[in-house]
Amino acid sequence: MAHAIYFVMEVHGTGDPYFGGTAADWALYKTEDVGHAFVRAADAQRRKLVKAYYPTATEAERAGTTASTRKGGISALPAKLRPAPRTSHERSRH
Repeated sequence: MAHAIYFVMEVHGTGDPYFGGTAADWALYKTEDVGHAFVRAADAQRRKLVKAYYPTATEAERAGTTASTRKGGISALPAKLRPAPRTSHERSRH
């Protein structure tokens, strides 16, 4: 069984912004005041925020619903886990 962790996305608005629409999908991040907020990726990077992760989809959706101020569509998505880098000891045996 593969272990999964989840993050949360909120979609609000309609239509592709490139063509004049207002749709925006934002991820849930931990904020500086140790709260949670949906933030645009560029703002999160500028503020050096960390994405919020949860052990179950249910917990992720609950946190997203609580944090939502735009009342958009909330989705819990599995995060892609990176394999741990091999240590020099493990590399020498192969």
